[in-house]
Amino acid sequence: MFKTPIGLMVFLTGLASLFLPHISGWMDIVFPSIAYEFLLLYFFWEILFVGSLILLLLFVLVSFKQKASRNKKILFTSCAVGLMLLFWAIYPDFATEEFLGAKQRVSFFEIGGQTRLLWAGGAKTVRTDALLLLSQETDKDGFVRQDQWAASLRKLGVYWIQVERETQSVIIFIPRTAFFDAAQFGYLISAKPEPDPGALHADWYRVWKRAEGIYFFQY
Repeated sequence: MFKTPIGLMVFLTGLASLFLPHISGWMDIVFPSIAYEFLLLYFFWEILFVGSLILLLLFVLVSFKQKASRNKKILFTSCAVGLMLLFWAIYPDFATEEFLGAKQRVSFFEIGGQTRLLWAGGAKTVRTDALLLLSQETDKDGFVRQDQWAASLRKLGVYWIQVERETQSVIIFIPRTAFFDAAQFGYLISAKPEPDPGALHADWYRVWKRAEGIYFFQY
């Protein structure tokens, strides 16, 4: 059991567990339809990390007890210490955070938002096509028909678009994984350099600036 390949596999498992909150947040935005599969891993990433670290420490103990080769001792010790240092670097507030990993998960919502923009042709293309909708016909609530959406907006993964002419804003809504994050995500795009979050008409929201005139939002 205490062989070098297995020890390296345990280290890589522990390493991967450190980034599960980040991956979960990114998946919620980019692949919401399959993000559920990552929720269980997210909920138990700490157990996976602690289990990997304990196993590595056992590898270190056994390697010294059985008088293994010097290289083997150095390798296992380096893996165990490296895993602890990486944890400390990625989660510096681990002793005081109520929900460890939640901050890292949320921080990757905006990375997911940027990924969608890149896949749709870039921020400039998306903004240009979105602002054209300000001159299009809408229903009484400001929603634009799907046949008026440009190809870049379709690639963005839109499921509805609302226009608010008063603030010169176009609000683009994307799918969500409401099972865990009961929140709406999308893009607030404005003809002005800085969009007006008031166009969202939300009591609470987060916005991340993605480019001039484009915010990625959550409310």
